[in-house]
Amino acid sequence: MHMSGILFTILNTLVIIGAIASAITAVHAEKLISSILALAATGSFVGLEFILLQAPDVAIAEVSVGAILSTILYIVALRKCREVDRKMEADLETTTVSAAAHNMVETAESAQKAAWSADNGGTGRKGEDSHE
Repeated sequence: MHMSGILFTILNTLVIIGAIASAITAVHAEKLISSILALAATGSFVGLEFILLQAPDVAIAEVSVGAILSTILYIVALRKCREVDRKMEADLETTTVSAAAHNMVETAESAQKAAWSADNGGTGRKGEDSHE
């Protein structure tokens, strides 16, 4: 019986270390998908800990919600955010091109007005000849 107590303590310690390590990884990961997967691992370790503590009903709830459902929801949300980001970037490019075209038209109109003004002796009126 003494051997199983030591084995339980070692296994329990490894599961807790795994949960802590995966939780720290979830917080400090560079990529969001890595954080999501580390969070799923944390939920799995916590579920395993509940099994070791002889609480299978709580373990099933933790694994199904903490590891599976949360992971699916986070991945779907991440994909939706990336789709919105792509759409916003495309809209920004369209807006930038439109603004550049508008600036080119304004510059051309200004140059045309300056040319008319120079042709009409500085009066700035187009189509009129000065017959003085």
